[in-house]
Amino acid sequence: MTTSTRKVSLKVWLTQGRGRCGDLAAHLGVTPGRISQMANTDGVPARHMLAVRAFTKGAVSLESMLMDRKPDEPQAKRRKRPAPAPAAAA
Repeated sequence: MTTSTRKVSLKVWLTQGRGRCGDLAAHLGVTPGRISQMANTDGVPARHMLAVRAFTKGAVSLESMLMDRKPDEPQAKRRKRPAPAPAAAA
């Protein structure tokens, strides 16, 4: 029996086994929802790339994570949450 050394995207890797999303989330200290965001829209943040590669035993390569990553938005284009209203003095 041979083990496949084919490199896949995080999205594909997550579909190849039950519980992978939760296991990876626990390993990285994030929620499973955040893992889903990484796989489907945002890409893997640079600070997690080495840990993802190690956890997946190299099945998800740094190259595939870099290719799937969206470029960082300039600071001016990011949506900002409105500041909370000041509390009224009693």
